[in-house]
Amino acid sequence: MTNTPSHKAPFPWYILPLSAILLLYVWNAFFFEIHDFSNYYFSAKMVLNGAFNSDIYFPEYFNKWAATNFGDFYFMSYAPNTPFLAFFYVPFALFPIALSKLLFNFLSIGLCIHTVVRLKNHFSIPNIWVFVFPFIFFIAIKNNLLFGQPYFLVIFLLSEGLLAYSKEQIWKSSIFWGLAIAIKLFPLIIIGFLISKRAYKSALYLGISTLLIVSISVVFIGLETWFFWMEQVIPRFNMGEIAGPFVDNYQSLFMFCKRLFVYDCIKNPSGLGNYMNTIFILLLGFKFFILGTTFYISRKELNLLFSFGIWFLAGITISPYGSSYSLITLTFLFLSLYQPNFQNRFKIGASLGLTVILFGSLSSSFSFPFNYLRLAGLLFTVLFICKLYWSVRNFQKVTIFALIVMGLSTLLSKNKTTNSHLIKPTPILTFDYTIHNNQLICKYWNKNGLQKTTIPLSIESQTVTGVYIKNHQVFYKDRQLTFTPSNKKNARLINGHQIIYLSDEVNGIGFYQLRITDIEQ
Repeated sequence: MTNTPSHKAPFPWYILPLSAILLLYVWNAFFFEIHDFSNYYFSAKMVLNGAFNSDIYFPEYFNKWAATNFGDFYFMSYAPNTPFLAFFYVPFALFPIALSKLLFNFLSIGLCIHTVVRLKNHFSIPNIWVFVFPFIFFIAIKNNLLFGQPYFLVIFLLSEGLLAYSKEQIWKSSIFWGLAIAIKLFPLIIIGFLISKRAYKSALYLGISTLLIVSISVVFIGLETWFFWMEQVIPRFNMGEIAGPFVDNYQSLFMFCKRLFVYDCIKNPSGLGNYMNTIFILLLGFKFFILGTTFYISRKELNLLFSFGIWFLAGITISPYGSSYSLITLTFLFLSLYQPNFQNRFKIGASLGLTVILFGSLSSSFSFPFNYLRLAGLLFTVLFICKLYWSVRNFQKVTIFALIVMGLSTLLSKNKTTNSHLIKPTPILTFDYTIHNNQLICKYWNKNGLQKTTIPLSIESQTVTGVYIKNHQVFYKDRQLTFTPSNKKNARLINGHQIIYLSDEVNGIGFYQLRITDIEQ
């Protein structure tokens, strides 16, 4: 009887750079500030303590609760996260926060390596591109671990769902994808992918599984917070209102247009005017172009990984919000480029675009418009991919129609004006003010806790008589003075002819600024 020689599997050298970078930044993250992980940790603590409700989306309440109950201040803001995310993090809230972040990061790096290897094996990606992957995605990898973000978990769920879908395991893929949507809303764009593939049954199952997963959290946190999130948080997120009116770090087309076309005497004095409605309608045409062409390319393209990946490129491109760590979702598109069915010219061009996107965060210190390098990379990559399909008649129809919509919108839109303006930029977590000895004293939070600062303003008299807030609007003697759908508080009359109040108008929920309006005589 002869013994057959055993063949050992070759050493996976291609995974060494990714493993080394992941472990390095898990180590660095342990000595780094808690950062965004505190949002997830303390929201889960609130679930455990029965204190989780819609007020968590107001930074004043969230930060006060954590400081009061745990003695430290972490400078937190929960919007626009789903209520389910807090429920999901409950097991990690059972540990001290530093240990909890460390454990979550170890879980994240395991899931990241697992995801990349699984995608490589299933879609026959050459080893060299897995080797190169961590260098191209270096900033996204680093910031996910330093900040304690859950995007490695998200891409694991997206990947497992895609692999199950490719094997026609509909319920399994729906559960993975449904959990990803419940954690971070943006994977909802998968619905477009499924419809483009005529996988209507899978789309239906995904909707059902997402609702079932969300319903589990409802048992523990109730419906009220979910309704608030749908009615208040998401609409304002879609308007780019997270923490401020002009946030260049997002590097979105929406923020670029605001910086260019919206004037603010304090925060954007170089803006050309007040063209917010025009911007919204123009972006509607732009979104139609991006989603329409993505839909067509996805329907035509047989490469499943590429079809899946371009939907996340589209989602990032049309989003009003952008971050370096969310770019890890471009993993699917990056790996898909190195399958055999693409020409080298296309691989080089698309890879160049993705590299610019992924390193675009380095441009944040530049002056406008050069600090929008990531946006330039996004637009280049989208147009470069579209060029491959440009000769197709259906694609041209989508493009021409989108251009017509964008052109007509500039003629039909009317821009509203506001009769109030900022007094002066106040700290980002301003939550109240007082008037003492005719001085305006602003109260705010920072990493050192409760702080106060004096705002220069000539105040000869002040009263609250006749001034009140009803249905989020300021009234004086039963006459409505404001008409913006923002949260407002602490309104009072000063100097006999001006109303000052706190408002989170054009900011994120609960990010108040002091505004002033004249009473028309």
